[in-house]
Amino acid sequence: MRIVSQDGRFDLPYELVVVSIDTVDKMTIIAYAVNSDDSEIWKLAEYSTKEKAAKAMEMLRTEYGNYKQAKSSEYYFAFNYPKVFRFPKDSGV
Repeated sequence: MRIVSQDGRFDLPYELVVVSIDTVDKMTIIAYAVNSDDSEIWKLAEYSTKEKAAKAMEMLRTEYGNYKQAKSSEYYFAFNYPKVFRFPKDSGV
């Protein structure tokens, strides 16, 4: 599944990044690579309250729960769309 930032600047593979709420301000959602020495952090979304950030993370988990992959011999295929989740604007949470 692909994760698109609120402003559309970043489009990341969910399976290769860690997505979390920033521990400092608790209103920004960030991502960083799982298996990399790169310390780059991507800002995916920013919300006006901690509750909205938590709700956006819940929306992401719900959408990912609807996205499944099955393996047929050596090929993967996806079903139960969506394949893309874009973080909603503050007013959309």
